[in-house]
Parts: sequence; C-alpha cells; structure tokens
Amino acid sequence: MERLDTQDSLRIIRTVIEQRRQAYEENGIFLLLWGALVVIAGLGQYVMIHMGRGEHSGWVWIFTMVPGFVVTFISKFVSGYKRGRAKKGTDLLGWLWAMAGGLALATGFFFGGRFGAAFTAMIYLPFCVVAMASALSLKNYLWVGLSLLATVIAYGSVFMAWKYHSLISAAIALLLFLIPGVQLFIHHKKRTHV
Repeated sequence: MERLDTQDSLRIIRTVIEQRRQAYEENGIFLLLWGALVVIAGLGQYVMIHMGRGEHSGWVWIFTMVPGFVVTFISKFVSGYKRGRAKKGTDLLGWLWAMAGGLALATGFFFGGRFGAAFTAMIYLPFCVVAMASALSLKNYLWVGLSLLATVIAYGSVFMAWKYHSLISAAIALLLFLIPGVQLFIHHKKRTHV
C-alpha cells in the first residue's frame, strides 16, 4: 500500500467534499420543491384553521405531499436508471433523507394521534438530524446554524398551541429545505454557467 503525504491526503479530501457538494447542488431543486410544498401546506392549513375549516385542513398536506412524493420518486428513479447501477446504494446522506421522509410519512399519516403535543417535533426532528449531517459533511456553517435553529423550533413546538403548528412546520421547512435549496440551486447555476 502506498503512503500518501499530507498534500495528497488534503487533495483527496477536498475532491471528495467537492464531489459531495456538486451532487447536492444538482439535487437543490428537490430541496426547493419540498421546501415550497411544506411552506404552502403549512400556510394553507393555518389559513383553513382560522377560516373555520379546521376539520378539512389536513387535506392540504395530502394534496401537496403525495404529488411531491410521486414527482420525486419518478425523477430519482429515471435519473438513477440513466446513470446506471454504478452508484446504487452509495449515497449515504440520500438514504438518510429518504429515511427521514419515510419516518415523517409514517408519523403524519399512520401514527399522528399517538404523539399529541409532540407531533410536530416527531415529524421534523429526523429532518433536523439529517440536515445537520449534510451541513457538516459539506462544511456549510450557515446550514449548521439553520439546523440548530430548526431543532430548537421543533422542540419548542411542544409548548405552543396546536393551531400554530402548521406555521411552525412552514418555518422549519423554510430553514431546512427552502433556504438551503435556493443556495444549492444558485451555486449549481453558477457552476454550470447557466
């Protein structure tokens, strides 16, 4: 086995970080999509609750999350098929994001009544952890701060009135998905000179 000097090691580390960053920049559109969907759903539910339509306000989530899932699934499937099987299963953070999404889906649609006041926290804490892991792997300190703030807000939701939880969802989505998605999208456009 060949021994690397310090410069070679640093170059390899920088290359890996840059490849990770580029892969995330290409996926920035999905963070934008999900951020926009959750913000729209959260604000829509809040408006419906305050208009006296609280019993139907959950439909906003179904009409935004289900199409978002279908679009993401089809897009990822098609892009994975085009790329071939070379990278299949190697995107650890991608799998963590998928796991957090699966937990949110299960919590929201199947176990929602079991968490009471901690419902919003249970939905978003897995996303906060994955967002922090992504931020640290990309060495993006803005995202570290956004992830910490989103975690505090998620835990704080336990102490807030239920009628404000949809606004809390919108705020967390803004911090974890929309702002990073915009940043990734802008960096990707600059990198590809589009």
